[in-house]
Amino acid sequence: MALTAFDAIRIATESLPNTIHRKASWRSPWLNLVQRGTFAKNKGANQTTFVIGNTEPTANAEGWTSLSQSNNIITTMCSSSYTDVDVGYNEVTYAPRRLGLAGPIICKETLGFAHNPVQFLGQYINELTKRAKRTWELEYRNIFITLANKAVCRPGELNYNTGQTAFPQLAATSQLTWDYLDEAAQNLIQDGATDADQENIELGPDGPVFPIICGLQAKQRLFTNVQAKRDDVRFAQMGEGDKSLLFRRLGATDTHKNFRFIPDVLPPRYNFINGAGYVEVNTWEMVAGSQGTVAQITSAYKNALYEGAVIFHPQVFTSEIVSPDDGGLDWNPTNYMGEWVWKTGGEISTTYQFDPLRKYGRHFAEFMHAANPVFPNYGYTIIYKRCPNDVGTASCSYS
Repeated sequence: MALTAFDAIRIATESLPNTIHRKASWRSPWLNLVQRGTFAKNKGANQTTFVIGNTEPTANAEGWTSLSQSNNIITTMCSSSYTDVDVGYNEVTYAPRRLGLAGPIICKETLGFAHNPVQFLGQYINELTKRAKRTWELEYRNIFITLANKAVCRPGELNYNTGQTAFPQLAATSQLTWDYLDEAAQNLIQDGATDADQENIELGPDGPVFPIICGLQAKQRLFTNVQAKRDDVRFAQMGEGDKSLLFRRLGATDTHKNFRFIPDVLPPRYNFINGAGYVEVNTWEMVAGSQGTVAQITSAYKNALYEGAVIFHPQVFTSEIVSPDDGGLDWNPTNYMGEWVWKTGGEISTTYQFDPLRKYGRHFAEFMHAANPVFPNYGYTIIYKRCPNDVGTASCSYS
């Protein structure tokens, strides 16, 4: 339910401090990673993207023939045969997606009685700005996960679906390990995610490096959850002291093997339900504060048994922002990037009451873009088991 300023701003009834604190929020990498473009204007709501398919030999032994010579005559030279080379393309239709957000309703008449309303409203506007950013970040992450390859960590292999919107109907039984990441890297290399003409990730002399957006503990445990790999790190970094990978801080951004790790404070988490598969749990919930509501991390998120790591590639999809068109008429300016716009008047009130003097005001934001899938098979989402109870303990003994 929307709030009025009377509910959301402290009324001055005593000597109150002038400093208003605002909690810090985590920063997601998604807003800076996804490529952006512009949706085609005046060409309808549905657009089609074309990707030329590769053409490769279907047989490793292609039927080469040897020339033969008899009595100074090459008998097979003029009887050439030809194998047809097939070519083709894939096309995908996509359309814009939209969302609208509205801030709290503010009544001008209450501001004269409020404590420090300028600072309160300034902090609220900062929160609205972060809220709009979070909307884009979650949208980009959700689209990437929907389009890209999906894999589940289970014994023996990395079970994965290619070109599917759902994860395999298999519950993960393993934490994320280097062996799973090595297999994913090999699959991406084989699928062409490292071709030089893509100008993003090249298969150079030292091998390709893929960005991976990963939870803090999952990345840290890569060096400890398999004893053989832990020994490899220990022996390779003898004498490093506090600089050793085994003592690296949570949240460190660094590169190991084929991956550049981008820390994700709140990665996607899931529950597994028989018959339904993986169901993502909500990260936040709004709970009652002293006045109004405030965000907190849900218990379902903290207790979820499964988590996802995303191997990112900028050509999985492009976010095409829709450009407004006024059709030559006198409309108010429109922005679909989530910019907050202040509007006044009775029509914005929940009661739609008559407001000729425009005492009510509210912030509105509109979002609209189209996700253009380019090379979905260049990305991966790997679901692994979190094992939150897999914690080293030291027993106590008393003599």
